[in-house]
Amino acid sequence: MPIFWILLIVSGIIIIVHPQIIAYMIGGLLLFFGINILLAKYLFSKKNTSWENYVKFWNYKIYKD
Repeated sequence: MPIFWILLIVSGIIIIVHPQIIAYMIGGLLLFFGINILLAKYLFSKKNTSWENYVKFWNYKIYKD
């Protein structure tokens, strides 16, 4: 548990000294989410070319409007 407090103190000092690190972290996170969304859209649109009235997950069917 003491290593956790030391890690928090060191990361706090680094962020205070170099605040641009937060911008890089947020930008990397947004880039990660954006790439995942595009990849998921591409994979799901290629997989099901014939549209049906439902989407099947394991043994369940979710019907569309």
